[in-house]
Amino acid sequence: MASRLLLFSLLLGLWSCAEKSAQHSVEPVMPTQPVQTVKTIEPLPAKKFDYSFEQLHGVANYATVVFSRRINDQIAHKKSPKIFKCDPTDDEINVWTMQLKSLIDEQTIYVEQNILTDKSYVDKFTQCEKTCMCGEYATILQNFNPVQLNKTQLFQLADMDRKHKAMTEDQMLTCAKQFKGFCGSKLHKHLKKIVQQ
Repeated sequence: MASRLLLFSLLLGLWSCAEKSAQHSVEPVMPTQPVQTVKTIEPLPAKKFDYSFEQLHGVANYATVVFSRRINDQIAHKKSPKIFKCDPTDDEINVWTMQLKSLIDEQTIYVEQNILTDKSYVDKFTQCEKTCMCGEYATILQNFNPVQLNKTQLFQLADMDRKHKAMTEDQMLTCAKQFKGFCGSKLHKHLKKIVQQ
């Protein structure tokens, strides 16, 4: 009987030690945070494009304003006044939009590679309201991991985003009217040629 009691006590002691050991060996499971990788971007060498990034976006904005004004005026049953004598037709706007998107996409890759290292963008960000490029620059900067932006760039990103979201239809029209020399320009001729193909 004593040996059974001793054996039982021994088993109880071993089980207790094993239980404590198991409790100590199990660590609480912490939720894992996704590891954010910061890609390094090497600036691309200077490349000459036929049209500037700002010019392409300006014409894209102009085509959008022409189209949206026509829609609004049709709903209001009134004739839409021209912005320029060479305002595109509705069919031309469709072709222009596709062509401009292709040209913009090509240049965006180059801008993304240089926007953080080219110091001229600091001034471009500051002047974005005048050049009507706040939304376009903000969109590119938003694609970066915030740790890649310095304090000035983070501040300018927030400022450009705010200005872009606050843009009114009148301001968009003013932006569209900035390209006074567009009719007969090299880009206008290029777009007209694409439409005729």
